[in-house]
Amino acid sequence: ALIGTTMAECDPDFAGELGPDAIGVFASDRPTGGFQPSALDPDGRRAYDRLAAAWGSAGGSHATGGGAVESPEASGGAGGGDYYGGYDGAGGSGYGGASGSEYAIQGPIEEGTPAAGPTEEGLSGFTAGWVLFEHVLSAALRGGSLDAQGVAAAARALDLPVGSLPNGAGVRFSADPATLGQNERAAAVIWQWQAVRSYTFVWPATYATGSIEFVPLSR
Repeated sequence: ALIGTTMAECDPDFAGELGPDAIGVFASDRPTGGFQPSALDPDGRRAYDRLAAAWGSAGGSHATGGGAVESPEASGGAGGGDYYGGYDGAGGSGYGGASGSEYAIQGPIEEGTPAAGPTEEGLSGFTAGWVLFEHVLSAALRGGSLDAQGVAAAARALDLPVGSLPNGAGVRFSADPATLGQNERAAAVIWQWQAVRSYTFVWPATYATGSIEFVPLSR
């Protein structure tokens, strides 16, 4: 199997340019809007719904309708890519370039609809802010100290289960010297190009919209 990580394999131009040669390749990335409700517990779902409502009312961008999705290189943008809904022509995914091409990329959620939800970057940024303001600072305040030491202590003491945050993650910072400070409950998804310019989320099970195929690769 071939697994890429937040690089070319996640870009619509990868499948757009390679066509059938991209089929079977996996991409590992952060979660984005529109993922399966089973990935969230009630607290996570409430936070996600709050973000999605605010995103929509503020005119947050989704992919363009009609099937044809402008590549980020064509848009020249540096905004957020919405993998469930394709890429929106106003923002793109942040990958630079100037190919000027357009590809119809198909995914599990109909592009241009509210179900597509916030972009990957929007969801990730909101989740990070939610942890800080809703959990860390409130705990530090209850502990009587909002200085750096108090905030750090509150962060290190967090114990949020997987699914309790709006992107499906939880929080527990590692105390192991080899992984010191890493969030042991961070969220990620793996998706696979399973047809020409079409992808399916395959891992973890709470995010999956289909099953793994084309393993081993035939070429």
